[in-house]
Amino acid sequence: MTKYNKSAFGIDVSIGEYLGYGFKHLALSLRNITRLFLLVKHKISFPALNKVNFKECILGARDYYIWLRFPHEVMGKGRTGEVYRVMPDNGMPTFYLKVYIYPKWRDVRRVLLRGGFFGKSRARIEYENLCHLYEKRLAPPVLLFLEKRFCFFLRYSYFLIEEVSKGETLDLFIFREISHLSLLERKNFLKSLAETTRKMNEGSFINGEYHWRNILVRREGDSFVFKIIDPSKRRLRDRILHPYMDLACLDVYAENFFSKEERLYFLDIYLGDSVSPSKKRKIIQNIAKLRKKVSQKELKIYHRAYQNFQKQDI
Repeated sequence: MTKYNKSAFGIDVSIGEYLGYGFKHLALSLRNITRLFLLVKHKISFPALNKVNFKECILGARDYYIWLRFPHEVMGKGRTGEVYRVMPDNGMPTFYLKVYIYPKWRDVRRVLLRGGFFGKSRARIEYENLCHLYEKRLAPPVLLFLEKRFCFFLRYSYFLIEEVSKGETLDLFIFREISHLSLLERKNFLKSLAETTRKMNEGSFINGEYHWRNILVRREGDSFVFKIIDPSKRRLRDRILHPYMDLACLDVYAENFFSKEERLYFLDIYLGDSVSPSKKRKIIQNIAKLRKKVSQKELKIYHRAYQNFQKQDI
């Protein structure tokens, strides 16, 4: 029988098997309209994978809780969002399951023009942003994405993203390690972060959520590798009016851990040598204005995170 392997997990599923499963459930419930997106071009193979069990997961992927059959822990839970760290015991790598769920009509109504009925959902935007960043080697691979709708109204959507080995969020790394780095290591750290940010912003891509908690860092000797997670915004307004929004997000809490000279060094690496001093001065003023706008909300989050870290450290 003809095979196709459009699964990012590298598992062959026959067309008849897939369509047979789909027609069976379509006959049971015509009102459920499900869109399933499998990442084709970034194929990942797991030699030790129990393919039989995982095929059942792929074919039954319309329900996100099927992934919770594996050992897991809750990383975050709100009214319309859930994040799980899933740790399979059959050879698969650890991955994160991120769910946006809208169980009540009032929840759908709030996002009606943002994917609830019209436009792209937040999960869809985040999925596409992660795929874009993965092509630049700036994000971990997205393994699967799905939206489930009822009469075209969004009920829930989710995606799976592979865990970054030995990575930790940038805020925790700075809280714990930055004061112990030598001057040369701090310089390498800022240079790597500036180059990652510049590469991300190429092509007028604006993250909009480029906060420390949404950046993973892994140390490799004297160098540092950064991966971006949770890029859930992509607004045309920011691309046109606020091209330095991501720099402002990074700088909100930076003055507490980095000197003015270090922050200017970061900006010099990001901008390169082609920017004149007068233009650089205007960019700094622009970042300062955006920083005030962002800091109203973000400073409270940073303060709370730092206080929690200090309590744990004690």
